[in-house]
Amino acid sequence: MTPHIPGYRIVRELGRGGMATVYIAIQEKFDREVAVKILDEAVEQDPTFSARFQRESRIVSKLSHPHIVQVYDVGLHEGRHYLAMELLTGGELNDRLEAGLPLAHALRAIKEIAKALDFAHSKGFIHRDIKPENILFREEGSAVLSDFGIARDVDNESQITTIGSVVGTPYYMSPEQVTGEQLDGRADIYSLGVVFYKTLTGQVPFDGATALDIGIRHIKDPVPRLPAHLARFQPIIDKFLEKSPTRRFQSGAEAAKALDEAEQRAPLPQSVARTGSFNRDTVDEIRRSAEQQGLARSTASGGTGRTRLNVTRVGTQRAMQRTASMRWLVAGVVLAVLAGSAAIYVMASRISSGADLDPTVGGDEARAIAMGVASPTDSDDTRGLAQG
Repeated sequence: MTPHIPGYRIVRELGRGGMATVYIAIQEKFDREVAVKILDEAVEQDPTFSARFQRESRIVSKLSHPHIVQVYDVGLHEGRHYLAMELLTGGELNDRLEAGLPLAHALRAIKEIAKALDFAHSKGFIHRDIKPENILFREEGSAVLSDFGIARDVDNESQITTIGSVVGTPYYMSPEQVTGEQLDGRADIYSLGVVFYKTLTGQVPFDGATALDIGIRHIKDPVPRLPAHLARFQPIIDKFLEKSPTRRFQSGAEAAKALDEAEQRAPLPQSVARTGSFNRDTVDEIRRSAEQQGLARSTASGGTGRTRLNVTRVGTQRAMQRTASMRWLVAGVVLAVLAGSAAIYVMASRISSGADLDPTVGGDEARAIAMGVASPTDSDDTRGLAQG
């Protein structure tokens, strides 16, 4: 049933998350379209989810910034918590990556989110779930940071998520987030660096079959190298993705400045990052295959912390494996042909020499034997030997 919230006319469902559903609605007082996020009845009785929803409402209402989603109203009606927010119609970052994102647009989006994080951190809040799904766009193209569902106040002593637990999305977690250490804004900076890498290349820098695999790679693996035409951004990626927070960009403003300098140094290359896309049947097939092999495991994290099978990476790796296998096959065939040709040449030489010495073998018969083909007058034994 469509929920009823006083002052709002629900139009249709927009999306559903782990603990809430978002609807497009008309705010009747101002006759404007808004997004209304309503906590699901199934989790309303869970004090943890309820507290998180209320915390998100409180945090976002304190963050008035051009690149942070605007909150219009928050309340409780008939036991249902709701949050009325700005309706963002430009889609999410993943949509733009699938369509092909020009480098200039990618840089603009990353800089805008870096500035949003700088503001949020200055107010004492860390987001903890920076990823493409939480970077939305207005119709005119500006980027907006959304979904503060697992954000927290750094100075709040009564933390719902305690140190030692892991919350977030594995592909975008900082090393200290993976290990459950105490976090500050630099964890968000690392996550934004992962997003930046994806906007440049179309893929995440650290991938794996399970959340554990991905987490270990965040902690131990070196930062991948960018393609040659994007080499000017390698120092920036390296600094974004430093394993130690002390060697990372220390603020969103510092990261945005570095991006500005790189952009102004020379004309941008004509680069478009694009993630591979699969139809639904292909995605389902990949996931079924992963589950059968025991590869698709969920991470033991709270809130929206979950892992997804990265179908883009799986498709790329499979294509590379097929290409490598084909190369080895071709090489094997070539070697086999060469070896066979050499053997035939040697055998032909020997048989030809023997035929020349045997006056009973005529010229045509000698040539037939040399070629491995029996003449019509050969005996069964001779034909068998020739065919062998």
